[in-house]
Amino acid sequence: AQENAVLAKLAPHARIVTAPMPAEPVARPPGVARQAGRLAFVGSRAPHNVDGLRWFLGEIWPRLRAAMPKIQLDVCGTVGRSVGDVPAGVTVHGIVPDLAPILYRACLAVAPVRAGSGQATKMLDFAAHGLTTVTTTQGLAGYEPTEPWPFIAADTPEAFADAIARLAATDGTEREATASDFLHQYDAAVLLRPFVDSIEALARGQRQAA
Repeated sequence: AQENAVLAKLAPHARIVTAPMPAEPVARPPGVARQAGRLAFVGSRAPHNVDGLRWFLGEIWPRLRAAMPKIQLDVCGTVGRSVGDVPAGVTVHGIVPDLAPILYRACLAVAPVRAGSGQATKMLDFAAHGLTTVTTTQGLAGYEPTEPWPFIAADTPEAFADAIARLAATDGTEREATASDFLHQYDAAVLLRPFVDSIEALARGQRQAA
């Protein structure tokens, strides 16, 4: 919606169709248990991910370890190649063939981004796997507040650590329904229908002109 508003000003006579990224819940398999105190972060080596992870490990992680000595963080994606040595409790997995096993055992996801270039679609993937995400105001760019809401925003190290410590005390299964219900508004058939209609209308117009 924010990008739609910008484009509308740049091209006031154009018809602009907004088609957000679709997503759907992926049920956690029976017998796969979430673990209290286990966090997940996923990211590429894009500068905003590297900056966010360094900020998290340097400013937030020490606070968490002091409050919850057994807390753990799984880092997936190429972002791990850019942070060097990591502190105790952090495991860097790199690129994994399937994120699901890691996301299913986490109780919470984190997205400590302080800059970006649009909607952080990774948070939709976190929600698809039943996770609430602790992020920043920047991380919520492109998301309109709704009920239910599987995101917690915190912009200072203290607030970020406090939110995680509060939520990571449980295994997170009680929050899975919130994430699943949130994704109902991201159903592909509903979201992409206006986009498909626009393409079909354009195609009909071209055929008639021919």
